[in-house]
Formats: sequence, structure tokens, C-alpha cells
Amino acid sequence: MSEILFGIHAIHEILKVRPQDVREVALSKERTSKNIEPILDLCRRNRISISYLNDSSLRSWLRRIPRESDPVHQSVFADVKERRYPSLSEVVEKMEADEGRGFILVLDEIQDPHNLGALIRSAVCAKAHAVVIPKHGAAQVTATVVKVSAGGTEHLSICRVPNISQALDVLKKSRFFVVGLSADAEKSIFETDCSQRAALVIGNEERGLKKGVAAQCDLLARIPMP
Repeated sequence: MSEILFGIHAIHEILKVRPQDVREVALSKERTSKNIEPILDLCRRNRISISYLNDSSLRSWLRRIPRESDPVHQSVFADVKERRYPSLSEVVEKMEADEGRGFILVLDEIQDPHNLGALIRSAVCAKAHAVVIPKHGAAQVTATVVKVSAGGTEHLSICRVPNISQALDVLKKSRFFVVGLSADAEKSIFETDCSQRAALVIGNEERGLKKGVAAQCDLLARIPMP
């Protein structure tokens, strides 16, 4: 199985991290940006096929993209082997060797693919080891999410779990301090010690954290806003 991904930064990061999974790269004949050169260079070095698209063939590639939103594709596409999602247990086990430290972002029913992509990008900037998302009832890692994350999806583990509450149980048993974000919390996130093993839980865009999930958190904190 493969998926069609798009976007300059996204394709560039995929080619840097897992070129062995890229079957073909395609770009518009009219695409002349200097940003394309690093992509072409990585394709040549890894002997990856490059196709140059006219208007008709570009539309053909667009039809292969799931239409969860209108893609801002930047006229750059890649046919990529479907990503593997490690289990949460695998991720935690791999972190055991890291002197007890670790940071995992847990997302409780984020609905908008753009929000999911932005959160993954921010998690990479914050040096998170992994992002946890539910398998059902939430945005999944689509081509739009990969593009919005600017390729951030390639730089951390993404775990899909059947149930967020069960995932928090696993993390707490593995000595993670679980912090839930809530606008109503008294304590600021900047007053919270997340220097050891921490899991930061962010809720749905409209409803925030579910009551059961909030109750499982060791601490609720807010991001102070002016």
C-alpha cells in the first residue's frame, strides 16, 4: 500500500528520513522554485524516479489524493509507502534508555487536519518523542496533515490508540507525569516541572478535555493568555 503526499517541505523531509519508502516524485513542468533543487538532488542520490507533469497528468495525481480538504499541493507530489504506526508500548520501551526523560503529546479528539498538522510541527520543535492520537473520532495523519506539519511527521513517532484513557494508564504505569491543558486551570503551564517524563494532553478544539480524561491527569494547567 502507498499514499500520495504533497508539499515542498513535507516531501523534502520524507526524502531525508526514509528515502527507501519513496517510489516516485512528481512535479509540475512549470515549477522552477529553487526550493525544488534539494528534492531533485535527494531523488538522484537515492535513484528515485522523477516525473514532470503537464496539466493533465497533474490532475491525475490530484485525483489520487483523498479529498479531506482542498490541498495546497505546491505542484510537488510523492508516491510513498504507507507509514508504520508503532504501538505506545514500543515507544515507551525505546525511551527507557533515555535516562528516564521523555515528552509525549497526547491529543484527545482533535478534529481539524490543519490543527493536527500544526500540533505535530510544534511537538517536533519542542523535542517530543511521540504524538498519541485516537484511531477513531479524530483527525488522522493524511496528506494535508503531513504538509501542514512541514514534514514534522517524519521526526517523531505517531501512535494510534483505540482509547485515550487506556493510553494514559499505560503512560502513568511507566512513570509519566500527565499534565492536561485546561483554560480554567489555576496553574500556568510555565509553573509546571516537565523536565522528566511528561505527557501533555490537549483536548478537542471546542469541548476541551473530556471529564474522564481530565480526571486521569496528575495536574491541569493553562496557557496564560493576555
